[in-house]
Amino acid sequence: MKELGKLDITSVMIEGGSTINASALSSGIVDKVMFFIAPRMIAVKNSIGSIGGESPELLKNACTVQDITIKKLGADFLVEGYVG
Repeated sequence: MKELGKLDITSVMIEGGSTINASALSSGIVDKVMFFIAPRMIAVKNSIGSIGGESPELLKNACTVQDITIKKLGADFLVEGYVG
């Protein structure tokens, strides 16, 4: 990210799996998030969440999202907000 900043690149989209998403959030490089939510549930014991990593011990220590907007796109929803 520092090298990209030196090139005046100030915006990068990260579209990763749970490990990449957790790494980006924990490193503090994420300021905006976009979640696409489909009206389907995968409710099995081995399902993988969209963000991996270690859970905080207390919910109040979890990453928060502020200034949230929600848009309906077909049957899906786009939730956008800023990491607070």
